[in-house]
Amino acid sequence: MTKLSILCIAAQLLITCRALRFVDPELKKYLQPEDILYGKYDQFADDVNSPYCTRKCVEGGEPRTCYYVFTIEQWTTMGVACMNCPQNKTHCYNHGCVTADGVERGILTINRQLPGPSIQVRNHLEIYSNLWS
Repeated sequence: MTKLSILCIAAQLLITCRALRFVDPELKKYLQPEDILYGKYDQFADDVNSPYCTRKCVEGGEPRTCYYVFTIEQWTTMGVACMNCPQNKTHCYNHGCVTADGVERGILTINRQLPGPSIQVRNHLEIYSNLWS
């Protein structure tokens, strides 16, 4: 394992730790996943019994509570999380890698994503969010 790989893994762990540190304990059971980039967030879209807010709208469906946590922070495009991107295209999809236009520069991100994560909205939802900077 190279030093760059270790730094990337450390950066990924930091992302996870930061996200968990700011979760309201009373709302934690309503926390929505932010893994939209890899399609895991949408896998429950057809399940009306899913606790996630991406479910189908159903006439007379149960009201739901949805909780989102957002962190605004300075980040670097083509930074350490990108490892050897664009020479190795798979590195461009690393968690925390923001490629933007392929030039290294400082930017503001939400949850280290550009564009930031979406809020899924349906009828009969109660939305809560925390925004940290």
